[in-house]
Amino acid sequence: MNPRVIAAIAAALFAIIGIGAVVAYAASAKNRAFEGAEMVEVYQVVNDLDANADSATVADNVKLVSLPNAAKAKGVVSDLSRIEGLKTTVPLVAGEQLLESRFDKEGAKAVSKAKVPNGLQEISVALDAAAGVGERIDEGVTVGVIATVEKGEDKRARMFAQNIVVTNVKSNEDGTAMVVTLAVNTKQATEVAAAMQFGQVRLTVQNDKTNRDGASSVEVGNLVK
Repeated sequence: MNPRVIAAIAAALFAIIGIGAVVAYAASAKNRAFEGAEMVEVYQVVNDLDANADSATVADNVKLVSLPNAAKAKGVVSDLSRIEGLKTTVPLVAGEQLLESRFDKEGAKAVSKAKVPNGLQEISVALDAAAGVGERIDEGVTVGVIATVEKGEDKRARMFAQNIVVTNVKSNEDGTAMVVTLAVNTKQATEVAAAMQFGQVRLTVQNDKTNRDGASSVEVGNLVK
C-alpha cells in the first residue's frame, strides 16, 4: 500500500481516538461537577415558541432535564399540569427553563392591561432587571429606549426612542426579569422588534425635565479612545 495512504489512514485514526478522548473527558468532568449535588428535574424549552402558545403546544416543545438544585430557576415548571389551560404571555426561547411566570389564561393579552393611547400601539420586550432599570419601571412611567447592535466588529448603540409610555410591567417571582409593554408608533414598533431580534435593548427612566439631546449613534470602540 502507498506509504502516503497509510500515513493518511493513521492520522485519521489518531484524530478519531483524540476526539473520543476529549468527549470522554468532558463527560467525566461533567459527572464530577454534579457529583454530590442534589439533582432536580425541570422542563426546558427545546424549540422557540411565539406568545399565545397554548399548553398543549408548549408540552410538545419542551423536555425534562436534570440540573443541580442550585441551577434551578425560581418558579420553574416541573409538572406540566401547572400550566394546563394557560397560554404563553411572551415568546419562549430554546434552552431556557420553563417558568410559570410566562403563562396566563389570557396569554399575551394579560401582559398589556392599560389603555393604549390614541394613535399608538403596544409592543412588549423581555428584559433582565438591570436593562429594565429594576423596580423604577412601572405602568405610566416614561422611558427612553436604547438599542445596541453588533455587526461583525462594528458595535453601535443609539437611543432611538424617547418619551415612550410604559403601559404594563410583569416581573417574575424573584424580580430578576420582566416583560415591559411600551406604547409606540409604527416606526418605533419596528425598531424595537429589530433591536430585540438582532441586538439588545435597555431602557432609561425619563421625566418632564430630562434633556433629550445627544441621541446620535455611538460606536462602542470610540468610547475608550
